[in-house]
Amino acid sequence: MTAKQKYSIGGVFLLAVVSYFFAFRKTIQLKRQYKSLVVNEQLYNSTPIQLKKLHEKDKAYDDFLASYNISSGSITNDLLEVLHTLAVDQKLLIENYSEPHIYINEETKSKTITNTFTLKGGYNGIIELLYKMEQEYTFGNITHVNFEKQKNYRTGKYHLFCEVHLQRLSSF
Repeated sequence: MTAKQKYSIGGVFLLAVVSYFFAFRKTIQLKRQYKSLVVNEQLYNSTPIQLKKLHEKDKAYDDFLASYNISSGSITNDLLEVLHTLAVDQKLLIENYSEPHIYINEETKSKTITNTFTLKGGYNGIIELLYKMEQEYTFGNITHVNFEKQKNYRTGKYHLFCEVHLQRLSSF
């Protein structure tokens, strides 16, 4: 290779580097910016469609909750409301409602929530309430029922108490 050829190759290379810094770099940057703007425009244009799908999902979830007699509020509040309604229908008293016990199992990534409440009243009313709680509502499974007959020594009357554990599983 002669010096003239070396200089011409070097000149072409230098010309390419200089033209990159003055023209091509800006063009490449503008092309990248254009691509990102096109992506943003597509996202912006698909927003009404996504919003419509979210409204449809929301309506479907509301219908699902309504079919299981659950409002979209807190499950504990719903449980208390249903318990109160059923207890009034069966002429029962809710003697005690403990705060839910929550157990988190890290291995299975599940959460077990146990609600404990005590009812006072007649045997048939308690059984009917428990049947309705398990069959008509989806608050969980009744895992424990303990009947206890206690005597009120002041009045000499016996009262039937029923402690109930209602358990539901959820993943987190």
